[in-house]
Amino acid sequence: FINEELSVALFDRYWETVKVRTFDFFGAYYADRPETVASFCARNGVTHIVIDRRKFTPQFLAGRVYFEPFGSWVKAHFGSRRDFYLNSIPDRDCSFVTGDRCVVDVITGGVR
Repeated sequence: FINEELSVALFDRYWETVKVRTFDFFGAYYADRPETVASFCARNGVTHIVIDRRKFTPQFLAGRVYFEPFGSWVKAHFGSRRDFYLNSIPDRDCSFVTGDRCVVDVITGGVR
């Protein structure tokens, strides 16, 4: 859906799309309610989410989350939060787990 390499703004119209998608993604990734995540997935046709549990720690959120202006926005909106819906999904509800990462099937994996 997003990644740092492909989010570089080379064209104005492309940047407008990337900007909206990136803010929308982070709003869902760091949400505290399942409805926020489910709504994001439905609007964007997202069927699976890769959850990296290390990215919900206070240490990570105090560091470089993503490039600007997104990193500052995430810190301002979610930096002090400690309860994140995606981080609360148990490994048993994941389709795949490896270390601190798991893949959740949005339909069957507990995002409601």
